[in-house]
Amino acid sequence: MKKKWKNILIVSLILIFIEAGAAIGYALPIYYKTAFFNAIEETKLDTAQELLNKDFGIVKLYADMDLDDYIVYHSNQYLEDQVAYEDTKTILINLEHMDGYKGKTEAAFGKINEYELLKIYEDAARDYEVNSGGRTDYVNEDIHLNYVNTYHCESNLFNYYENFSADYCTKIADAMDAYLEKKFDAFQNGELEYSKINAYVQVAYQYFPETEYAKGLVSQLMNVGALDSAFSGAQKSFDAQEYVECIRQCDTALESYKNESYFELYKDKLDALRAEAYEAGKTFYKDKISEMVDDEKIDEAKALIDSLKNIYGKDINIAELEALTVPDWKKLYKGFMADYKEKLAKMAGDGVKAADTFDSKDVNVEEHMPLTAAVKDLDGDEVPELLLYDQSMLYVMRADFDGVHLTGAITYTGFSGEKLVAIGGGDVEDIFTLIYDDGEWALDASFKITEADGEKTYYYNGDKVTEEAYTEKKNSILDKRTNIEDGVPVDDAAALFE
Repeated sequence: MKKKWKNILIVSLILIFIEAGAAIGYALPIYYKTAFFNAIEETKLDTAQELLNKDFGIVKLYADMDLDDYIVYHSNQYLEDQVAYEDTKTILINLEHMDGYKGKTEAAFGKINEYELLKIYEDAARDYEVNSGGRTDYVNEDIHLNYVNTYHCESNLFNYYENFSADYCTKIADAMDAYLEKKFDAFQNGELEYSKINAYVQVAYQYFPETEYAKGLVSQLMNVGALDSAFSGAQKSFDAQEYVECIRQCDTALESYKNESYFELYKDKLDALRAEAYEAGKTFYKDKISEMVDDEKIDEAKALIDSLKNIYGKDINIAELEALTVPDWKKLYKGFMADYKEKLAKMAGDGVKAADTFDSKDVNVEEHMPLTAAVKDLDGDEVPELLLYDQSMLYVMRADFDGVHLTGAITYTGFSGEKLVAIGGGDVEDIFTLIYDDGEWALDASFKITEADGEKTYYYNGDKVTEEAYTEKKNSILDKRTNIEDGVPVDDAAALFE
């Protein structure tokens, strides 16, 4: 019995030793496998290789069983933005250093490099758009160097390009093309602005040479750029409250680009912007023109009103706006006539020249105090001039937002059409015709006769002419001459302003 128990004990011990050996034989490879992957992550490549070679390949066998999961795990860590690209890249490169693992990381590199490259592409496109072409240093460093030197198989700096299959770079370029095509589809569907798609295309075309798709888009976008620029210009005019200009630009673009590619992408936007500008202008321009009049920008206000006529028609009360640009001339002239003698004498004494020929300083107002008053719109600006005159002297007054002004004291004989016929220097042979516009007189024609040694010389506009030509031209004006109509005694001038 004692012997039997002894044998049982011996057998048990043997079994225990066998199980312990088996456990150690199983645990050690697991331990070494874990140590191997830790060495990979710490870039202890010699240690990692020694561990991989342990136990006659058993450790490698265990490592191989987990290798794909290990690569996928670390790739996903980056793809899910849990770790930096360089950390994942380092692990994959370290694996490529191990014997027997050549090319094992190609699929993972394809995914992480595609993801990283598209992130850089997005950043570059955003930078290109914001900076109207991108920062040179950004493009050179982060696009050119990172792409050509890191992702392109033909670069000497590419990590382990010799380990990967020949179509690796093609796959990366195809991913870029697919990404750009998706963006372009969004643009064509009206979901992406021109400035953004142009940035994507230009960056791809200039800095990613493998992207064939981008090459075909450059020319397609040329006309779109002009159309987008037209729309942007109209939008800027709208933002500046220049609604008439906005409408004009929209109309020009709608007509000029109606047969161009991608016009439909902008037609609705142009129509909508025009409609918005049209409605905004209806209420805006009355205040705007009032402001321009207050700032004494009368000519600009009138020009603006003219442009409104062509666009708004009956949708804006043009007559009401035009009235804003016309001073209350009746009130101004009425106030002037209350004590016109003193005011007229002072204005003439201050000196006013008409057509550089008639100087009011040469006139004795007391000797030529006006007897008659009339109003006549000499220049057709809807504000008639006040004409004060006696038998031979005409004073022409003009009303504007600053008050009443003397435009000239002229020795006259009447009007010929729209031209004032005058004589100068007291010589009835010196005849002038003057034209008037916006408060200014200009010389239209002159007739003069000189005499020396009993011989007369005839001049028309400063040039010698024959007596026949002189007489013919002079008579053609004098024969049409008329006097001022509807004049009243100056004391009754108030009746003209009722």
